[in-house]
Amino acid sequence: MKQIFVAEREDNVNNNEVIERVEFCQLCYLTLKNLPRIASFYSEVKTPSTLPMRQKESTTNLQSNDNNLEDELDTFTPLFNRKVVFPHLETLELEAINAEMIWDNQLPTMSSCYQSLTCLIISKMEKLNYVFPSSMVKSFEQLQHLEIGSCKELKEIVGKEEGAEAAATFLFSRVEVLKLSYLPKLTTFCPGIHTSSWPKLKRLEVFGCQNLHIFTSEYKVVFPNLEDVRLHAINSQMIWDSQLPIMSDCYQNLTHLVIGSIGKLKYIFPSSMVKNFKQLRYFSINSCKELKEIIAKEGAEALPTVIFPRVESLILENLEELRTFYPRMHISEWPNLKKLEASSCDKLQMSTLEYKV
Repeated sequence: MKQIFVAEREDNVNNNEVIERVEFCQLCYLTLKNLPRIASFYSEVKTPSTLPMRQKESTTNLQSNDNNLEDELDTFTPLFNRKVVFPHLETLELEAINAEMIWDNQLPTMSSCYQSLTCLIISKMEKLNYVFPSSMVKSFEQLQHLEIGSCKELKEIVGKEEGAEAAATFLFSRVEVLKLSYLPKLTTFCPGIHTSSWPKLKRLEVFGCQNLHIFTSEYKVVFPNLEDVRLHAINSQMIWDSQLPIMSDCYQNLTHLVIGSIGKLKYIFPSSMVKNFKQLRYFSINSCKELKEIIAKEGAEALPTVIFPRVESLILENLEELRTFYPRMHISEWPNLKKLEASSCDKLQMSTLEYKV
């Protein structure tokens, strides 16, 4: 299948008589999967101007019409252009679609076309370079669930259009779940200097995004209400940037932290940020082959006491270089710890005099 909605028009028809737009007023859920030949949801094709000629050549020109259709479709880069409107669409799932972009970035009239969208799931779109044009971010104010996976050319979540002024702040005001998986070229949420704010985000999952740096001062990504963070197979030497003053209360609601297969990671927490994680309850680290400590040594002053007041489960697995929780003389307190698992952590010493676990 090469098209979903095709509008035919005769060669001599005035452009003003062409369909202005197609509106799917009642459509709430749309799933497009395994359609590698579709480049655009809506297309227009030219047909011969006289009916007798169309009837006469209907058989002999079948193959040539098909070729013309393919050429016509190739000119429509966005999957959804200005001709298609989904005012009540709530869930959109796209998988294995051959499109370089999803939405047309030249269309200010689209600001209300996706005003009801709450769930967006994208996977295996191998030509996709970005998800949202920067001019359209405000159109997705109701979005609550965003999931992107296995898009090998994706470089950013929000793309900057040519000639457009870069916005200082991008706000995803209602997104609660963000899942990013197997995006090898993804480096940032948006190129250039900006702030990306996710005030209601509760769950963040990142798997197999080797070039993505999330919690750094360079891009200023703000998650004030995160509860659950799961990071696996990303290329980073540290998770949190201790130089960000705005992050002082960003993780006060974090209850679950799962970290795995981050090969270059040296430590988990900067010592200056340990107090931010008072709500942490489940803490798991596995297969970080260069991890040497849980808390990094910073500055001249040492922390005399390290307290994780609400942690109930601590899981440490396959951490061959892990030696200590904190490389200074201190007392480490876990007053609510109920489950402690440590396997294949041969260099870790937990029962020395400077620790009180």
